[in-house]
Amino acid sequence: MIPSEIAAASSSSASFYDICTYAAGIAGNVFAFGLFVSPMPTFKRIVQSKSTEEFSGLPYIYSLLNCLICMWYGLPCVSYGVILVATVNSVGAAIQLVYVTLFIRHANSARKLRMSALLAGVACVFAAIVFVSLEFFDHTTRQTFVGYLSVASLVSMFASPLSIISLVIRTKSVEFMPFYLSLATFLMSISFLAYGMLLHDFFIYLPNGIGTVLAVIQLLLYAYYSINSREDSNMPLLVINTFRSSKKRKFSNQGTPLGFFRSFQGSKKLIKSSNSASSLGYGNRKKSQFQGEKKKEDQEKFNVELATKRLAMASCQPPSTTELVTMDVESVLHMKGGLGETSYAQNSSLQKKSMEAIKHIIVDSATDVYASRAPGCFTIADLGCSSGTNAFSLVSKIVESIHEKARQSERLMPEILVFLNDLPTNDFNSVFLNFPEFTRKLKGGIELQEGSAPSVYLAALPGSFYGRLFPSNSLDFIYSCHSLHWLSEVPLGLVDGNGKPINKGKIYISNTSHPAVPLAYLRQFQKDFSLFLKSRSAELRSGGRIVVLILGRRTDDHSDKSATVLWELLDQSLAIMVSQEMVDEEKVDTYNVPFYAPSTKEIEDEVGREGSFEIDFIQAYELNTSTGDPHKDARITSMAIRAIQESMITHHFGEGIADTLFQIYSGLLRQLLFMYFPWKKLLNGIRMLNRGRRLKVKDTEAR
Repeated sequence: MIPSEIAAASSSSASFYDICTYAAGIAGNVFAFGLFVSPMPTFKRIVQSKSTEEFSGLPYIYSLLNCLICMWYGLPCVSYGVILVATVNSVGAAIQLVYVTLFIRHANSARKLRMSALLAGVACVFAAIVFVSLEFFDHTTRQTFVGYLSVASLVSMFASPLSIISLVIRTKSVEFMPFYLSLATFLMSISFLAYGMLLHDFFIYLPNGIGTVLAVIQLLLYAYYSINSREDSNMPLLVINTFRSSKKRKFSNQGTPLGFFRSFQGSKKLIKSSNSASSLGYGNRKKSQFQGEKKKEDQEKFNVELATKRLAMASCQPPSTTELVTMDVESVLHMKGGLGETSYAQNSSLQKKSMEAIKHIIVDSATDVYASRAPGCFTIADLGCSSGTNAFSLVSKIVESIHEKARQSERLMPEILVFLNDLPTNDFNSVFLNFPEFTRKLKGGIELQEGSAPSVYLAALPGSFYGRLFPSNSLDFIYSCHSLHWLSEVPLGLVDGNGKPINKGKIYISNTSHPAVPLAYLRQFQKDFSLFLKSRSAELRSGGRIVVLILGRRTDDHSDKSATVLWELLDQSLAIMVSQEMVDEEKVDTYNVPFYAPSTKEIEDEVGREGSFEIDFIQAYELNTSTGDPHKDARITSMAIRAIQESMITHHFGEGIADTLFQIYSGLLRQLLFMYFPWKKLLNGIRMLNRGRRLKVKDTEAR
């Protein structure tokens, strides 16, 4: 090969090398820029509200210092040929400076002073680094000095996901590890890893190599655990036809839990009717001899499984003392009344979203019942209506759907009687304040369709649904949203043989709870749900249905984060108040919430054991409640929890604790969301697990 050809080949190779180097650097710039602009929704809120509220400015101060150090390393006076490191970090420093400036501008006087001092501190530290590196080092040693500082800064930033990785492995859930943040970190790190390797720059490829490894671990964990999580959450989406015992089983006062969303179809057997359910669209239910034998076999298998479970439970019997139970739930539990800032009426948007998500199932179920019978008067009961506007949203949709069904079938529109039920302490006044608006919109909407407005009658019915509320055979359709996860009382058995609390420092089940704690909660739920089924079965007319929406959990683990994370934050909030001597520790140890989030398996077991219902339809889903702003999400959620819990907390701890407690709670929740939010919504928001089941009342000749 002649010298000119060698030179040309060398030039071509160098050109390709330069292209790859710059491509890697530019890619790193692009992905890093995406991470820099991720907090923009937060600052949009700050500017609009002209207040930093309880937001923290420390992350932006730290990011500013990190960008300044890395920018200094990338400048030619420190390092040759790594200008793309300087460009991305100069842009990052400018963005972080804008964030800090906006924060200072809208902060109160005390925080303004503190943040200004920190900003001045960052300027001093950076100025000192520049001065020392220029004054005391030559170019070679200067690069080494600044390089090690940049490595330390970047490694500390990349090490922050270690806590996330630990949480994912411990909980076997990727709920708190956002996929897009992990992916963006991986793409940025691997781009700068390639950039550093091509330039043979130790101070670039080392920290970004560490970042790449950690990001790969996160992505692998996400791939592994998201598959498991998806399988767990998708299991209830299957259509389940459970066995129907040929025996006529009487009701008992014991049961296993209801959980999630379910619709119960009443189908009381009439004399000489062999397929009373077929008119509701469920097909012929005649039993062949083979089906009878198969269901008998299933019943025996179920009894064996249930006996095995009870035998296992026998080794962990909760104490029978009731010393710890001091709350009369029926007279204490109620959502915060009124229309004030902390009221349930103003803080029930999360519940409204979940009801909106499944309203078509509730409305369709009610309409099916009407279509199968076409009664002159259609009676509906909302169990756990609470206060505010949510109580009327589903009623109006049901009425409109029935009106349309009657019009299409050329039937007379039935009179509709609606009972709104809740505990006696519920603020029914705030519910009925919305009645005139409800009737105006309902009549206006229907009359626009050239129809006559239906006659709708509403009545309040106070009392616990863990018992009879209505006369026998008096209801056509029942629904209950966000109510049946509340127990009739705090479970017994939360103390040891000496009357000491066994769930100290916790207000609900956690992964550190004594084994007797989840067992006590499960048994209380079994007792309550069995009584609920028994009562509703007697009250429903033939062909009636029940639809229930409740919070549940996705796994058989009682400490599943989907059901416990918000309670654990309340534990931490109370612990902070104890440490500051604002709350008595013994008070915290004796406070337990009357709440239980059941699993799919527990529901199936109990429905089968109780005997008067069978599961016909199951649906589980996770609701996206995020607004796009973690700080706003934290406030909405904390205010919702306060509206729900305040009555019980003030009863147990006394008046005056709520403001401080939920200020701490909101701060902890905000930190949790902010830590995992930077790229996208926190895994599409705080996941409210709402699962559903549709149950059908089993044939029975007598109740």
